[in-house]
Amino acid sequence: MNNRLLASAKCAVLALLVVLVASCSKTSELLNYVPADTKFAATVSLGDLIKKSNIKDLNLPDNDEQSKKFVNGDYGFAYDKAVSFEYKERIFLVLEIDDMDKFEKQMTVETIDNVNVYTDKDNADFNVAVVDGIAFTGDASKNKMAECVNFVNNLADEARLSSTDIADKLSGHDIDFYVNIGDALAYYASQLEQIIGVSNIDKAKSFGYLDFDKNEIKGVMTFVDADGNNLLKAADLGDFDTDMLNLIDANMNSIFALKIKNDILKKAALLAPTNNGMMALVSQMILANLEGDIAIGVKTKDIQDVYNNSATAVVKLKEGSKDSLRQLIEN
Repeated sequence: MNNRLLASAKCAVLALLVVLVASCSKTSELLNYVPADTKFAATVSLGDLIKKSNIKDLNLPDNDEQSKKFVNGDYGFAYDKAVSFEYKERIFLVLEIDDMDKFEKQMTVETIDNVNVYTDKDNADFNVAVVDGIAFTGDASKNKMAECVNFVNNLADEARLSSTDIADKLSGHDIDFYVNIGDALAYYASQLEQIIGVSNIDKAKSFGYLDFDKNEIKGVMTFVDADGNNLLKAADLGDFDTDMLNLIDANMNSIFALKIKNDILKKAALLAPTNNGMMALVSQMILANLEGDIAIGVKTKDIQDVYNNSATAVVKLKEGSKDSLRQLIEN
């Protein structure tokens, strides 16, 4: 390799390293504004998603000025990275403002509790709180927006998500996410622990990612306990009967399939509520007659119209269960 080619290769490697370091640095900076005890957090490569989805070519409604401004970059936001998180049951989006002059041309501003809160001149419902060039927005009032900013600004370093091991898992993909499923499942923890045979469900977490391509979405989601052990492996769900996939339309956009072992189904049937009349009887009968193999296929026709999509579910029943279930349905 001649010196010129070697120099070019070194420059390419250095450029790649700079991009990777900058991306990780930006993610870490934005995660600094997320409380460590949040129930949900996600990092989003907005710029990449906008390019991949050709969103500018979508026929956005003529009166949807906010979406058009967002997509066209009129707000001056930096789209390389954004972070979404939960605070007091509301979802907020955090991103950097790249061009403050462009941003302020679209907005009016007022100060609430020492926080500058901006409102879109064309949409009074679109509020953005700004601190040190970082924008906070979401489905919240101006006061709630200011409250959120003041809360995260006063967090101790160790109370920020950026200081936890969760932050290390929130980079590298179009969307990386974390969900505190233990909090959501706390009410059912004792029943679930009996059914799947694992402990500390109330401390469970979920991590995952989504990568988007022109014709497909690739995603992975894992469930772990407080010590990082895979909950699904601990539950030992068993091997799915792949022949069932022949019953799912090959044109489905996505397919979800799993095998639930018999002993888990038996425990679930025993723990099913018995004080809810016919519905309790139906749920117990269905659980008792399932073989455990379940497949669900989803066909997305129009991402902008939820009701213009379809799904198909296939379940395997135990031998001889058809007559009892038919009798239940007919009655």
